[in-house]
Amino acid sequence: MFKPIRDPIWGDINLQDGVKKIIDTRSIQRLRHIRQEGFTFLSVPSANHTRFEHILGTFHLLHCWRESREEITDLDQLALLHHIDDTPFTYATREIIEMIQNETWKGDAEKRKQFIKGLISTEISDNNKRSELTDSIIKFGGRELEVNILFAANNIDTICRNAYYLGLGRPTVIDAITKIKPKKEDRITFDKNIFTSVILEELKNEALTNIVAHISMSNSRMFARIVTRLLYFLYKDEIQLDMPLNALLKDVVTDTEKFLEFNDDSLLYVLDKLKERGEVSKEINEYLDIYSGKIKYPQPPLEYDISNIHLNSDDYTNKKYDQMMFQNKIGNMNMEKQINLERDIRDQYSLKHPVIIDIPYKSIKSRFLSCLALNYGEGSDIKLSPSDSIPESTKKIRIFLHKDDYNKINKDKLFKLIKSKIE
Repeated sequence: MFKPIRDPIWGDINLQDGVKKIIDTRSIQRLRHIRQEGFTFLSVPSANHTRFEHILGTFHLLHCWRESREEITDLDQLALLHHIDDTPFTYATREIIEMIQNETWKGDAEKRKQFIKGLISTEISDNNKRSELTDSIIKFGGRELEVNILFAANNIDTICRNAYYLGLGRPTVIDAITKIKPKKEDRITFDKNIFTSVILEELKNEALTNIVAHISMSNSRMFARIVTRLLYFLYKDEIQLDMPLNALLKDVVTDTEKFLEFNDDSLLYVLDKLKERGEVSKEINEYLDIYSGKIKYPQPPLEYDISNIHLNSDDYTNKKYDQMMFQNKIGNMNMEKQINLERDIRDQYSLKHPVIIDIPYKSIKSRFLSCLALNYGEGSDIKLSPSDSIPESTKKIRIFLHKDDYNKINKDKLFKLIKSKIE
């Protein structure tokens, strides 16, 4: 027995009774309150799509690509469950939450495994099956399953869904994508035309992201940095969070029951309530003033293009290598190092207000496109090198400064300081 759900991307998504049972669990319903694209909705109001919609789209693609079947497979379950441990606003808070979890669990992988297993409802499967699903979710999170059919479905839905909700319209390649048939049960192959179309959709997404990043100082990237700094200091200062979480942050992100209440809505509510409290530290108060709009950063950020980095020689190949190595070093800067770098800059120039650095991230989707080019571009003459697959939006360091501090900074000296700290 199937129940259809209407989706703006894929049309009717048919759900079996077993799938409905999974969807009705608390862990999956929580995803209705986790936005897919973090704080992008602040600049693009239509970008309010959630992880809940995304897992349904991922599940649907799997069924389009394989023979229709009524029984629920392990892959079906994984498609619906692979984001159950996502943090509020998805990637915007993932790094800081994972840092807190790792420090609290002292790097104990078994504790993380038990945490994720606890998020999988006992109504879904028995203890052994929950353990197997937990292992698969952890492997998927670590991108150890990059070349399988689920990874392809996950990323294709992400690209097409983001294009639609960012205002680019419903991709024309969608109908062709749903008609692909895999040559193997766990592998999917794209022909040249479909593969090229998918890349073009992602390039449009990346281009729009670049535009969005310059719309205003309250854009998604700036706001995300403020929220992560607040979470960092709430954790370090051991501040008790208000209802509905009503606990220390480290307990919220490591206790299954409390984590089920931790979503976009509860996080924003807690931060709003925090503004009413007077006993927090000076640093928290400063970030709260920026968060609430009391203090504004109206100027465009200072930017430095990583492609200008060349450490070894003027040779083109070495320049590309230097760029990639420098980006890897930036990508490996954890939250604590980033905040310490911001403090160093503020102290060095005696700035009145906090410095906020937007560190480039490694695009999972771009790595996926490389994966397609190398593994699934059968009959295609398209080749992507690792450096070519780095989107333009990830090649720039952005420094957000208050207007009173803007003229105190020498841009060239500032980036020499940043470069020395990163290297």
